[in-house]
This record gives sequence, structure tokens and C-alpha cells, in this order.
Amino acid sequence: MGLASAVIGLLLKKGGYVANTAQTPKALAYIEASFIWIPMVLCVFMEGVP
Repeated sequence: MGLASAVIGLLLKKGGYVANTAQTPKALAYIEASFIWIPMVLCVFMEGVP
């Protein structure tokens, strides 16, 4: 869980996330990827692993 949190933090930093401000389109895309698309891909991948 710690590694996952670190990766999310790095992705948000790379996307330009700034707390308590309006987010840029790039930051919003990274937020969406971090919490929707990447977990979805990982779940599909894990489903195929015995």
C-alpha cells in the first residue's frame, strides 16, 4: 500500500496537481488515470493471473 501511495503521489506531482486550487486539464487527466484507468487495467491484468 505504501508503494501504491508513492506512485500515486509521483503521478499527481508529474501532472501538476496543486492542492486547494482549480486543477489544470493535465492535472485532471493524471487524477483520472491514477484513480480510474490504472486500477482498472491492473484489475484486468490480475484477473488473468492464476
